[in-house]
Amino acid sequence: MRGSWQVVCFCAAEAALVVVDVLFGDEIALSSVYLVPVLLLALTAGRRAVTAAGLAAVLLALLSGVSHDIFLTTRHLVRVALVAGGCGAAIAFMVIRVRLRAELQRQQVLGQENDSLLADVHTKERELFAVIAAIADAVLVHDVAGVTVYANQAAADILGFADAAALLAAPPGAIPGRFDFADEEGRPATADAFPGRRIFAGELNPPAVLVRSVERETGREMWTVTKATAVLGADGAPVLAVNVIEDVTDARRRQAATSLLAEAGQVLGASLDVPRTLERIVELTVPRLADWCSVDFPDGELIVPAATAHVNPDGRPAALATLERFPARTDEELGIAAVLRGEPSFVRADLTAEILANYARDPEHLAALVATGIRHVMIVGMRAGEQTIGAITFARGARRPAFGPDEVELAEELARRAGTAVLNARLYQARNEVADILQRSLLPPELPSPGGLTMAAHYRSTGGARQAGGDFYDAFPLPDGWLVAIGDVTGKGAAAAALTGLARAGLESVATLTGRPSLALAHLDGLLARRGDMALASVAALHFHAGAAPLRVSVFSAGHPAALLLRDGTVTPVAASGSLLGAFGAQAWSATELEVRPGDVVLLRTDGVTDSVGAVGRLGEERLRAALIGSPPGDAQAAVDRVRELVEGHQQGQPRDDVAVLAVAVTGPRIELPPADPDIVLPSLAVTITLDGTTGSVARARGAIDDNLGGILDVERVEEVRLLVSELASNAVKHAGGLDYVLSLDLDPHRLRVELADSGPGPVAGASSKVRGALPEGGYGLGIVDRLASRWGVERGTGPTPTSVWFEMLRD
Repeated sequence: MRGSWQVVCFCAAEAALVVVDVLFGDEIALSSVYLVPVLLLALTAGRRAVTAAGLAAVLLALLSGVSHDIFLTTRHLVRVALVAGGCGAAIAFMVIRVRLRAELQRQQVLGQENDSLLADVHTKERELFAVIAAIADAVLVHDVAGVTVYANQAAADILGFADAAALLAAPPGAIPGRFDFADEEGRPATADAFPGRRIFAGELNPPAVLVRSVERETGREMWTVTKATAVLGADGAPVLAVNVIEDVTDARRRQAATSLLAEAGQVLGASLDVPRTLERIVELTVPRLADWCSVDFPDGELIVPAATAHVNPDGRPAALATLERFPARTDEELGIAAVLRGEPSFVRADLTAEILANYARDPEHLAALVATGIRHVMIVGMRAGEQTIGAITFARGARRPAFGPDEVELAEELARRAGTAVLNARLYQARNEVADILQRSLLPPELPSPGGLTMAAHYRSTGGARQAGGDFYDAFPLPDGWLVAIGDVTGKGAAAAALTGLARAGLESVATLTGRPSLALAHLDGLLARRGDMALASVAALHFHAGAAPLRVSVFSAGHPAALLLRDGTVTPVAASGSLLGAFGAQAWSATELEVRPGDVVLLRTDGVTDSVGAVGRLGEERLRAALIGSPPGDAQAAVDRVRELVEGHQQGQPRDDVAVLAVAVTGPRIELPPADPDIVLPSLAVTITLDGTTGSVARARGAIDDNLGGILDVERVEEVRLLVSELASNAVKHAGGLDYVLSLDLDPHRLRVELADSGPGPVAGASSKVRGALPEGGYGLGIVDRLASRWGVERGTGPTPTSVWFEMLRD
């Protein structure tokens, strides 16, 4: 519509101008009127309309020459040229106008687009900054001069600023100056080691850096991992460094706690040496957990240090001197004393001079405390179950922060493990001491060296120093010579030790008092049989007869490996029959008599020797005898050493049984007894007392025991005899029907025999005699006799021969 209106207007204008031109003459100036519509049209119309209008104006100007009769004259041509030039100018103007308008429209559109893009950029920038501000990791951007151009709140928190604005306002170099840096190995680090600085040093892709930072003002410790990315300029050079700082303090502390506990576990499990173990523990905690660490134990009224460590080696003597000079007391209300009483861990931060002054005992003590530089303290109990056996004190100086809850929990766990380890070590040491004392008590302190004989022995317990073994050996004099014995009891540990003590004491006491090894074996057999707990023992014994010519030895064996005679480089087993002690009730043991001569060696051993296991199986008898062939004559120690070296060289793995070896070498033509001790006088007596059959006679029988044995036997033995006589006298009164009965006492240097004879039927129906056999009918009284007497019996007479009940007790 707009284009049609412009054409109509143009045509009307041109028609009017033609009329004017025709009416008013042929002036050249009037030809310009044909240009006016064209120029007006060029202001608004498009290219086609203006071009058509220009052509129309030129055509009119050409036709005007006809109307004025000037066609093709100079005036006419000037007129046409003016119109044509004006039309060309109009067309040019129109083109410029259109292009300018298009450019303006394009610029307008571009401006609108730019405004939209700029708005989007601002929106994205706000969103990006919001996201970065919300990131948990710290983000810090700085330029080549170290000026911070951006930082989020997390960066401000990590670097110790109130907010990001304060961080951005900090001058270059202010941030590194706030901290002391160290690498993972504890070596000092500088700000140039951080990846952001390394970017501007030419390293565009620096690796991440793990750093420990300690804020100088507060002592706050952090572990951070810093990564950096370069922002490059147009020339490819870095203009900014974007640092992402991850706070890994919690993870590092957990890792450090796990590592500390793991190392402590290795230390605690590696040794049972309590002092050295505690020293290693405190050394582990410094400086990782504290600047100063001390382990303390109560000692009476005082609390004394057992181990200390200081971050400064030169500071340890001063710290230790303070503890020793001013020890804590167990009656104090706070601190170590309270923890030792089972109260919760004692944790205090910021120990000011005033607080220390309240704790110090005097100015000198206060000066010593201040000199240590303590600012924060933590005391935890070393607990083993419900028992608090000690305390560990951790202290820090002012350059380190106070102890946090996680560190308190770590210290308590460390102390718990240490307490358990210390208690176990103490129990282990106590058990070892008991086992060692027990083992030494079960073996002779040293073997005797009687004239004509030398002895040597070797002993190895399966449990080492931790457990008493079940093997034993002994040598002691008899009235007519020497008895050398070796044995093996069932069981291990305390049970075996009890049997071993019983076996040694039983053999020595009976053999020494009676001079009869066979009777000693019978006595031990009865002792073991009555226990009723499968207490068994094997014993081999050598009875060397003093003064005999030729030299003679009686060899006994109760279920034990045969003795070996080493003579002139040969090895000969010496067989002797006899069953295991405690296995089959009352048995008899006979000896194998053997003549020996100087140079002979008789060797006894337990079955742990031949039962030792190696790569080729059991050691066995053949290997043992082969090893002893060619042994030096008359050398007991050489024979024992050969057996020991054979077992040690053959054994692989943990030994299964104890090993005991005892060798006796004949070195002279005669065997001498030790001289008698003139101070030892054993009185003897033989007393016969007739008592009436009344009940009052029982009291008189007891009085006779006191009158005759008091002062000769020990009080306990007299009480036992009095009890047994009272029981037997009561039986005599009961069975004799009021008739008299006789009490006989026979005491010699070895034993006491007591006999009560009466004319009654006695405690059993029919004649019988029991020696450590089944208990005859007789009730409670004979049960007591059976338990306390070493031997007893009942002999019933016939006709006028009275019935007698007797018992014997060894004289100790």
